[in-house]
Amino acid sequence: MQLNADHGIPMFSYVWLSDVPHSNDHALLVLDDPVHELIRDMQERRAFENTALVLLSDHGARFGSNHATVIGRQEDKTPGLSLLGHVPPERNCSDAFVPVEFCECVAAGVHLDLQSNLVQSFATFLVEYVNRLNEANFPAMCVR
Repeated sequence: MQLNADHGIPMFSYVWLSDVPHSNDHALLVLDDPVHELIRDMQERRAFENTALVLLSDHGARFGSNHATVIGRQEDKTPGLSLLGHVPPERNCSDAFVPVEFCECVAAGVHLDLQSNLVQSFATFLVEYVNRLNEANFPAMCVR
């Protein structure tokens, strides 16, 4: 995988790789080498002097044996966090403005009231937003 931006024109790339991890709960491993190669190539070309690389994840494993583990639960709440390095033990979710439902410091089993107005409003907003994005970008491919 190579990104050629040596021509001096600013670039933006957004790559959505949902098919890889969604097909098989172990398939994400196939991306390790290409992503490592891309990052190494960018370092060698000193691309990070004027480039920001952002790796995102929409969630951890949602099914299969990985999701049922403690690590699976942690990935659900903190996707990609392990890439960021050491987090001081005294730092907490409140310091980072992380909502309690995503706070890894909170013990498993904390109940989120799914009927609360806040949760219902957010869920409705999110579903409508994603549907609008899908309809705009993938007409005739998605069903409401």
